[in-house]
Amino acid sequence: MLGKWLRRRNERCAHDYLDGVGVLTLLRGGNAGEIPPVLYDLYNLHRQVRSRRPRTILEFGVGFSTIVLAHAMDMNLRERPQAEPAKAKGAPPPAHQLWSVDANAAWIENARGKVPEPLRRLVTFHHSDVQAIELAGQLCHRYTKLPNIVPDFVYLDGPDPGDVKGEVNGLSFTLAHGGPRQVVAADIVLMEPSLRAGFFMILDARFNNMHFLRHNLRRRYRVRVDRVNRLSTFELLERTGRH
Repeated sequence: MLGKWLRRRNERCAHDYLDGVGVLTLLRGGNAGEIPPVLYDLYNLHRQVRSRRPRTILEFGVGFSTIVLAHAMDMNLRERPQAEPAKAKGAPPPAHQLWSVDANAAWIENARGKVPEPLRRLVTFHHSDVQAIELAGQLCHRYTKLPNIVPDFVYLDGPDPGDVKGEVNGLSFTLAHGGPRQVVAADIVLMEPSLRAGFFMILDARFNNMHFLRHNLRRRYRVRVDRVNRLSTFELLERTGRH
């Protein structure tokens, strides 16, 4: 009962915050099959980007979060002494950029159509298949082609298990008797050696994935698990420097 009360209270606070910063009106529906926005999740994303001010955000799984992440990044840029100019056709992405990766081309187009014009310069959509793999004797999956970036901030909310292709020793992410297997994304393990000081990651629910990363990432992180709001975070504690 306490958990339900806290979630309702958090949703009310999230609604007021998102309304106050002007992002609530941007969360318009698109495809009839999309999952409705969870306001607390979006509030948390917006607040984290506003406070941490990342230059490069990597999002796994497009959706309402794409709009919120771009909006928070845009607010940060507008507070700088000289805002970055709009991206000209054919020009490279600006120094601050949100890369949104998804395995489903239809959902990418749905999200692309909902991003407001002023925010589009900050968003690069990236389509990639997802393949089941084995890592250290464990079944997991990876996107087959990632954007060539080093993210400061990651939001892990994809892929859908139905988008994971292939199998390992007969095991796939679509079960023989119907239904999906829990997703276990290993993309951050591949990226880990090149992550920079200040790296921060949010996982939306996906607690199996959280445990997998906790045991397979090798550097030192502060891991926080919020069961009430169904999210977890990883914050890289190591500081890099010259030797």
